[in-house]
Amino acid sequence: MELQYATDPYNAASHPPDEDGDKIPDAEDGDIDGDGALNEDDAFPFDPAESLDTDGDGTGNVADEDDDGDGFPDSVEVEAGTDPLSAEDKPTDLDGDSVANEDDAFPEDPTEVVDSDGDGTGNNADEDDDGDGDLDLYSLSWGQDRMFLQEVDHTFSDVTTSTVPTQSLQTRAGVVADFDGDDLPDIFSINYDQKNSLKLNLGQGYLSDASDNLPWDDY
Repeated sequence: MELQYATDPYNAASHPPDEDGDKIPDAEDGDIDGDGALNEDDAFPFDPAESLDTDGDGTGNVADEDDDGDGFPDSVEVEAGTDPLSAEDKPTDLDGDSVANEDDAFPEDPTEVVDSDGDGTGNNADEDDDGDGDLDLYSLSWGQDRMFLQEVDHTFSDVTTSTVPTQSLQTRAGVVADFDGDDLPDIFSINYDQKNSLKLNLGQGYLSDASDNLPWDDY
């Protein structure tokens, strides 16, 4: 055999190429790297650590963190219950906020969905959602609290009816703080001759009346 490959049969260091050391010359070896995958089925016939490249990106599945090339790491797909080897099967709502990834500016953050001004800060955390440099306004009122969004022309749009619970309060003062630990600013109202009230920030500018959760009834 060695004469066939023009190597010296009397010199142990002279032998036909044998990538996997199985004493079968590579030219005759159906599995050159000895990884169990036949050469014709092996995307990396000279690499015993790799045999598949599902997305054809030149990186074998063992080293590739996104085997199917769908943009979702294999570890994320496994956690989401989708197939990391199928680009067609991928997570549709990574953060579980009921908003599809393609419609979610923050698909891995359950507390954010919209970034109106595209500044990288979600509307929940952004004090200036429209990115015009001007703050928006929440008014504690003697009657119905009101929410105003400052437009780019510095006028204010009243969005109270769609964002603030309907109430008739005689508010004397208020405190803005994160009362429920979700990193969103909530509003505590100190009212005259009425039970004090608490509005929790639900995100996207919406508030919910949580006054019944207050530990006291006196006023």
